[in-house]
Amino acid sequence: MFEPRSIEEQEFVKTPFFFSYSSLNKLSFSPRAFYAHYILKQREEKPESFLIEGKLIHALLLEKEKFEDNFIISPSKIPNPNIKELIDYVYYQSEKTLDSKLIDYTDCIIDYLKQINLYQTLKTDQQRLDKINTSENQSYFEFLKIKESKIIVSQETYNKCVKGVQIIKEDRVVKTKLITETSWELLECLNEIELSYFDKEQGIGFKGVLDNLVIDYENKVVLINDLKTTSKSISEFEETVQYYNYWLQAAMYHKLVTNQILSRFKDQELWRIEFNFIVYDAYEQVYCFPVSNETMELWTSKFIQRIEEAKYHLNSGDFTLPYRFAMGNVTL
Repeated sequence: MFEPRSIEEQEFVKTPFFFSYSSLNKLSFSPRAFYAHYILKQREEKPESFLIEGKLIHALLLEKEKFEDNFIISPSKIPNPNIKELIDYVYYQSEKTLDSKLIDYTDCIIDYLKQINLYQTLKTDQQRLDKINTSENQSYFEFLKIKESKIIVSQETYNKCVKGVQIIKEDRVVKTKLITETSWELLECLNEIELSYFDKEQGIGFKGVLDNLVIDYENKVVLINDLKTTSKSISEFEETVQYYNYWLQAAMYHKLVTNQILSRFKDQELWRIEFNFIVYDAYEQVYCFPVSNETMELWTSKFIQRIEEAKYHLNSGDFTLPYRFAMGNVTL
């Protein structure tokens, strides 16, 4: 590990780093972005709408019971801009309880109305408060109380994703692969399971949250099912695998399952791992892309090379350029 200079670097080197697919991919693509995100802890931009839809479909399909913990549907009606700003101001400037009502903050409301010169032609403060104390405005205030850090989605987006989940679940092939619950003792399914493994030889850790893991004890097969939503067509997914380096994610998950799941079994040499990308596209098409053993071997070889490149950055502290550029290996 490199010699830390800043406080942020000192904090970073205190504990072994566990690579996720996203962090390893970021380091390969832009070491500067990796440094900013994982060492300086700088926040990134909010995800695009299609990424939010992907998160929502994941939640509805694999962890429906946690939907309310992570998402909230926005009200069908939002107050006009002036009133919305007033309610936002009241909410964020005042102490609140679970029983708080918008009208409880009369002094704050009256003061803000004066500041923005709204309803000042009315004769009394009560008349002004009556303009604010409506069911629509109170509903928006209640929405602010419960949304906190949740992802806000529209009713339209929610309905679209519910439809998408139904299409995925009804696909003939997906039904045989993506098993989200079972009562059969010889078949175990795990949704959104977090696995981690520290490679002492490499001095690097790996971690990942796998969408769906199916352990078939009868046939000695472990299925890794990774759900992908795409703004493109399924016919373009093979290119997408390369563009976003999804092969890197597949190889990492394969390694995690090998070390954390198969290692449980005394006869692990008799077991095999099957990896599937289950893809739902912008045209409401779904397809299960199985990864062959030959392809996984190739991806694993590339994954090992990426680890060597990552070790260079971590050991040298050089986060200026991607490895092949840092080595001067790129010519045109």
